[in-house]
Amino acid sequence: VWWDQVRWNRELAEDLFGLHTRASAEAAKRALSKANKDTAGFNQEQTLAYWDKVAKAQAIRINRATKEKLDEALDDESGSAEHVFDIAEGSRSDKMAVSLATAALAWGVFEAGRQTGAKTKTWVVTSGNPRSAHASMNGETVKMNEQFSNGLAWPGDGASGDADELAGCQCELQINYEDD
Repeated sequence: VWWDQVRWNRELAEDLFGLHTRASAEAAKRALSKANKDTAGFNQEQTLAYWDKVAKAQAIRINRATKEKLDEALDDESGSAEHVFDIAEGSRSDKMAVSLATAALAWGVFEAGRQTGAKTKTWVVTSGNPRSAHASMNGETVKMNEQFSNGLAWPGDGASGDADELAGCQCELQINYEDD
């Protein structure tokens, strides 16, 4: 059997876990420094179970999508499995990298705020060409435990399952310690 789903899910989850924990911890510390808060207030140990669960779920979704594309290519006599990997190495992986990085960084900021008593959070658009829904949210501030107007808790929040809200998002999150 050429498709070793269990192994590839495990290996990708391990890679994603490492990337997410490093990125989110760095984002948390930068956000706390920017807010003039002690970075020691962020406890990365409290985030590990969350990232383990997220990385495993992401690995399954990514590998499932790749397998579906490969199956389609192999079923289509004119298709090519190589083409699937060309696409994966190109636009698909670029968009996925941006989306995953956005989610990890914004969640790190969110978690830092949650752990250190931030009162509100603000959606910040950084892209020169944001989707209109996100552009209209630039500067939107809500309480830490509330969702933004698009239903997300932070940029890249995968809980919605809405790829249109997540794909290629480059927005950031700002935490605030006073009610804004």
